Amino acid sequence: MRWVVVVLLSGCSSILGIDDFKLGDAGSSGAESGNEYCLGPTGWLVCVASEPTEIKTPIDALSFNTTDSSLCLTAQPAAWKAAGQPDACFIVAKQITFGSAVKVSGGRPLVVLASDSITITGQIDAASHSGSAPSNGPGASATTCLAPTHPGGSANGGGGAAGGSFMTKGGDGGLATSPTGTRGIAAAPDTQPPILLRGGCDGDTGGVGSEAGGAAGKGGGAVYLLAGGRITINGFINVSGSAGRGSGRLAGGGGGGSGGMIVLHAPMIAGTGGVLRRTSRRAARVVEARVASVATASQGPRKRGSARTARRVRVAVAAVAAAVRATSV
Repeated sequence: MRWVVVVLLSGCSSILGIDDFKLGDAGSSGAESGNEYCLGPTGWLVCVASEPTEIKTPIDALSFNTTDSSLCLTAQPAAWKAAGQPDACFIVAKQITFGSAVKVSGGRPLVVLASDSITITGQIDAASHSGSAPSNGPGASATTCLAPTHPGGSANGGGGAAGGSFMTKGGDGGLATSPTGTRGIAAAPDTQPPILLRGGCDGDTGGVGSEAGGAAGKGGGAVYLLAGGRITINGFINVSGSAGRGSGRLAGGGGGGSGGMIVLHAPMIAGTGGVLRRTSRRAARVVEARVASVATASQGPRKRGSARTARRVRVAVAAVAAAVRATSV
């Protein structure tokens, strides 16, 4: 059967990047053996020992770290690792609800699998944050990122740093007051859709002046949601990169991190909220990708090893509208 797969990702300076994965059948990857329960397209398959039956208590008003949280499975799914995917925090149940003020940080991306439904009524904050209480989104600052060209320094004025690039090019840095204080140039964007779950890319540090340049912003986190029935988003998933920091005297400011990555996989995706919220202090804006209702006929997920051939149904995906408004981090 055909499932809706939506991928949202962007660079530091872009309005919105939306790309469609090649759609795959649930449980279509890997050797077929046993009665594992599997969801996901080829290369992104998540298999657990049996179909989840727990209706999880709503995850609400909670901060957790994907590196060591008790919410995460203790073992990595074999099919996931066989596909070369990174270690992740897997939260698995039949029904999973995220309420208000759920903040996620840590070194591993967040993967949420529900055999029935995932509902978001508040905000999953998987962004990176600077300021007085800095934190990195789950799996932020991917190691595969290309480095921007560093700004030149000068005692008479250092250049501004470039922002992080992901699927779109980050913004270049600002010009310095000194001819030798050249501005930073953002790295080229990725030219191919990502094949691994990963966070966004860091910005660069500002050019040195008579004092140090501003610190770089961090890339945003990575979130992958899979549901056997429906994903409903009446709130937000936030994978913003953090802002670059201000500099010392006559030095360049730091570049902001790029937005991270959101992957949604389900027969039906609906809601009134925003899939992606990406903020930037420099740009002073927020971009919201509104979720349009998607209807499809399906037979649901199949267990790995099942001989039943899923009926292929072409899914008509309603357009995703982007609304832009001014804001600040």
